[in-house]
Amino acid sequence: IAASIKEWLDENNISDYKETLFKGASGFYDKKVFLLFSMDMSGIQDFIYTIASKNALRMLRSRSFYLEMLCEHLIDTILKRLEYSRANLIYSGGGHGYVLLANTSKNKSALDEINNEINHWFIDNFKTALYVADAYTECSADDLMNSNGTYEDIFRNVSKILSDKKGNRYTAEQILTMNNNHHQ
Repeated sequence: IAASIKEWLDENNISDYKETLFKGASGFYDKKVFLLFSMDMSGIQDFIYTIASKNALRMLRSRSFYLEMLCEHLIDTILKRLEYSRANLIYSGGGHGYVLLANTSKNKSALDEINNEINHWFIDNFKTALYVADAYTECSADDLMNSNGTYEDIFRNVSKILSDKKGNRYTAEQILTMNNNHHQ
């Protein structure tokens, strides 16, 4: 939380932390300082369960382990690129994750860029079998503390955005890339 607040303060050129965070805390608490970022990998079931019957159990375990490590790697990549630690990771499991970040333009553009890179890599290596949708929603300290009763709304908002992105998986550029690769 502190790393996110510090980054937000820096982007907004606020250097008087005492005035902003303590004396003016009530005004600070309702500012949309944070981003709740979420990612969700699609295609896991088909990827894991599309195996031949010989050594099926071993293949099932190895594919499941591979996807879990891949998801952890993706989260670590995002955290490293945005210069955060695993302390900002709220949850990771089953191809899904939540991370708390600062609501900065730098983070928003980096997240969009990273997701585009990840999905290009997935297309190159797995065609359309795997896909990562990501989303973020702005939230305040009041939202996170549920002092205004909106804690559930944060997760509902990010889930809706994720769902919408899953319905429109690929950009026009990615579709052209897939079509061009198919003809080669």
